[in-house]
Amino acid sequence: MLGVLLVGEALARYLHIPFSSMGIITGCMGIPPYTIPVFVGSALSRFVLGRFIKDWESRKAVIAAGLVTGQGIILSIGVALMLLSKATWVKPW
Repeated sequence: MLGVLLVGEALARYLHIPFSSMGIITGCMGIPPYTIPVFVGSALSRFVLGRFIKDWESRKAVIAAGLVTGQGIILSIGVALMLLSKATWVKPW
């Protein structure tokens, strides 16, 4: 593994080939249901969306922040509803 990383970094520096040691390590240590969607999403972002959406590089951080904020709000509402449902008492006494 270390040899692959060293060769990749050498090729990246001298031949200007895009290579990420952290990307290789993260991909090898992650489970496929997480790693594959991240890879597909980053490939779409780099090769497809950059061509079709104007100013993609400046907008993608705002879009990612909006997605994370929306997930946080939905999670908070779900936890609040779960706590309310668990706090109710069915018996009258």
